[in-house]
Amino acid sequence: TAEGQGPLRRAMRQSAIACSEMIQFFHQVQRYIALNVIEGAWGEFIESTSGRSGEIDIDKWNESHTKYVNIIHNVVCGGSGPGFQRNLAGIFNTALQFIAVVRELYSEQALGLRRSDSRSSTKENHETLSERFQRIMGGSKPGSSTPPADSAAKQAERVNTIVLRFKDQVKDIMRVLSHNTTSDLQFLVVTVDFNGAYAGSN
Repeated sequence: TAEGQGPLRRAMRQSAIACSEMIQFFHQVQRYIALNVIEGAWGEFIESTSGRSGEIDIDKWNESHTKYVNIIHNVVCGGSGPGFQRNLAGIFNTALQFIAVVRELYSEQALGLRRSDSRSSTKENHETLSERFQRIMGGSKPGSSTPPADSAAKQAERVNTIVLRFKDQVKDIMRVLSHNTTSDLQFLVVTVDFNGAYAGSN
């Protein structure tokens, strides 16, 4: 079981770190769109229709309203830049796959592998010679829910594959935004990658 416990432990640690990164990413995107894009556009709309610069006729009001609606529509429906919505949808799909894989990783079967391994050293002193020989030669006892080492390695590899895909997708969406300087989301690059983690991992 020690052979399978190592990959599982590393995968659990990797998944915990990746979970924090995903939560951070989605929070930053949501907050940026809400505070910088939507509220900013609303503030401009109110300012342009306040009448401080003279009388506001229906044409001026309609023009301001159309500008406000266009800003929101561009961000939500794809006008904010080529590939942004497609890449964001890909990250959402990866996050859903990550949730499924982590649920399997923390299943009773996987956790049983860790528990059995942590208890193995204390049980060895109380085993008879025949019991110890059977454990060494036969592996897990019949009916045990402990997965073999190759199953643990496969679970760990699935976690690693999805985590790496998420990082690559974030890099892709950063490149899309950084190359579109007219987008309302251009400064989202700085917000999401404020410490240069994704840019520095190229």
